Amino acid sequence: DIWTYINNAFANRAKFSTETTASQTLKQVQNNYALTIGQAMPQYAVQLGYGLAYGSKYDAETRVVWKYAASRRASDEVTFFANGMKISGAQNWSTDDWNNFINGGFSN
Repeated sequence: DIWTYINNAFANRAKFSTETTASQTLKQVQNNYALTIGQAMPQYAVQLGYGLAYGSKYDAETRVVWKYAASRRASDEVTFFANGMKISGAQNWSTDDWNNFINGGFSN
């Protein structure tokens, strides 16, 4: 499921660029995001909608995760964190690169 989500998010990232969303309200962006993900993964459409709804049972957890990522400067289109460290440029890493990083072979 996670790869379906990730692939769908990347495939639809143009729908959520600054230029595309500049004239939309936050609620419109959230609804469009929930719709986009929900079409690819209908089993999560309801949970995603609740997670984005202020005051829902998922609201606090969603906000904590979002704020944690933001506090770690997750601001790039593709941001990876491993072992508590932000990694830039890792979208092109091979399996060997990731294994080397995880095993302490290099840092970023």
